[in-house]
Amino acid sequence: SNMGLCVGPDIDYDEVRPYLPDGSLSPNTYIAASNRLASIFLEPKLKPVPAGQEPLPSVRVVRTVKGADLVGLHYTPLFDCFAEAAQDGAFRVVSDAYVSVEDGTGIVHQAPAFGEDDHRVAKQWGLPLRDAVDNEGKFTGDVAGIAGGQIVGLFVKDADKLLIADLKARGLLFHQATIDHDYPFCWRSGTPLIYKAMPTWFVRVESVAKPGDRPLRERMAELNQQTSWVPDYVGQKRFANWISDARDWAISRNRFWGTPAADLAVRGLRQVRVRGQHRGIADQVRRARTRSAQAPRGWPELELRVVRRHDGAHPGSAGLLV
Repeated sequence: SNMGLCVGPDIDYDEVRPYLPDGSLSPNTYIAASNRLASIFLEPKLKPVPAGQEPLPSVRVVRTVKGADLVGLHYTPLFDCFAEAAQDGAFRVVSDAYVSVEDGTGIVHQAPAFGEDDHRVAKQWGLPLRDAVDNEGKFTGDVAGIAGGQIVGLFVKDADKLLIADLKARGLLFHQATIDHDYPFCWRSGTPLIYKAMPTWFVRVESVAKPGDRPLRERMAELNQQTSWVPDYVGQKRFANWISDARDWAISRNRFWGTPAADLAVRGLRQVRVRGQHRGIADQVRRARTRSAQAPRGWPELELRVVRRHDGAHPGSAGLLV
């Protein structure tokens, strides 16, 4: 799903050729941020230097350029499952100030479907979006050509070893290492999370429909100034700060959880439907009726039965008809 490479426009990048163990230059050329070279090419640190000799440089710098000079270059992607995306502007170098040189190479892959900055940069530069992961976080058939199709149906975090082996087999693996870093996990299940773009309805708060319109949050800020808050710091500090940073509000939902609640149906008010995933709901209602000293006057004696709904979207849901 990587559709581009992003560099920092004001960062210095070196085009280098590494030295081979026999002292000759490699035929391969690499590009990385200038101050990341020492962390990428480690040969002088790994080999002992004989007494009285100076360590040989690990690379020869061919030239140094700014990131802005690399913008527009095209490249061949590591995986060709979305090769057709090149016709839509994929697989080229773009730039953005969010790129840093604190780690890595100073060049960042852009996957518009799997990152907030990636998506923002892709929209700015016109990179297409391709998504090879389903709503369960598993690879789809779009990647059947990678690793002999072994990763299809695998959860993305379980496919790392197969992807690395595929790159190594094709001679495209430069270096392999394990890096410790923070990663988000679901607090309910303890499973790793992924950031994934999904179709969503938004309420415009910071953006506008057409040039000249005022963002909704500006009007909200004006109304907040006219509102009397007790205590006043809630409105002038906490709520005002929230409004000033308010972003477009995503109102779509694709998950549901919580306590089942009764919902009166429309057919003569003779049905009470309780949605949830617990078969014991019907028994609980029966017991509640038994304990009740007197049913509400005028409430008809209704049949109680559990129904199950299998509509594909909510395969575990159950309903209760009273």
